[in-house]
Amino acid sequence: MMKSEAPKIPIDRHRIADFCRRHHIRKFVTASFPKHKSNMPKDDMVYAGHMLDMARKALKLVKGKDRGAYDRDEPLRLALAHLIQVIGEAARA
Repeated sequence: MMKSEAPKIPIDRHRIADFCRRHHIRKFVTASFPKHKSNMPKDDMVYAGHMLDMARKALKLVKGKDRGAYDRDEPLRLALAHLIQVIGEAARA
């Protein structure tokens, strides 16, 4: 069985470095899951990576849509509310 790779997403390293400095983040990883089977450590970088993943998903959902399309699309509104909630929970962790 072949393992599929995640798609490559361009990352502006200067913006991420600036974000990390402003939020006192010392180490940054983009994966939102551990590579081992133990419980996820409460590491700021894991949470920041998870927040970034959810923000990217939210941006992908709204790309090319205007406010009217948003207002008419209840599944879109619910999905965005969920993603924003996940970001908020990761920020509080």
